[in-house]
Amino acid sequence: MEDKIFQAVEFASFYHRGQFRKGTHIPYIVHPLSVMQLVARFGGTQHMQIAALFHDLLEDTSASQTDIQENFGLEVLELVKGLTEPSFKEDKSKSWKLRKTHTLENLEKQPLEILCVSLCDKYDNLYSIEQDKIVLQEKIWQRFRASYEEQKCYYLNLAKIFTNRLQNSNLDFLLLSKEFEKLCNKLFI
Repeated sequence: MEDKIFQAVEFASFYHRGQFRKGTHIPYIVHPLSVMQLVARFGGTQHMQIAALFHDLLEDTSASQTDIQENFGLEVLELVKGLTEPSFKEDKSKSWKLRKTHTLENLEKQPLEILCVSLCDKYDNLYSIEQDKIVLQEKIWQRFRASYEEQKCYYLNLAKIFTNRLQNSNLDFLLLSKEFEKLCNKLFI
């Protein structure tokens, strides 16, 4: 069982090699590892943990659906596909707003496993913004395609979706959704 996680870490590291977090010198792999750590900490299954490691592979690397399925199975692939914006790679030129609107609509109907991994991804993104804001202050918002107001609207809507969808569950991820909401309020309100 644990071997599969280590294989997944190596697989994700291979495909993200040479990539950095936006506007930083931090190797990109740190982000999928952080997302995987959150999924594990809040009780996610091994498949969810591997999907967390792979959540950006189809969008941002040369990894294919076949690569993922052959090495980690159909269940992992289906989770990764559910976490991937439909406009990956060749359609990244679509507007930020259009892609994020789709993400919000999609999260309303995705299975809870995908919702929970997405929550961990968005939490780690927001936490990174908070940390970078200590150094960059308000210049942090220049790093992104979207304005501060657009980011605010997007993250506050995410917080509503996560909290509403997890409200009646007994999943530990509900606790993280409340932390996500607090972090949104700290950064945007």
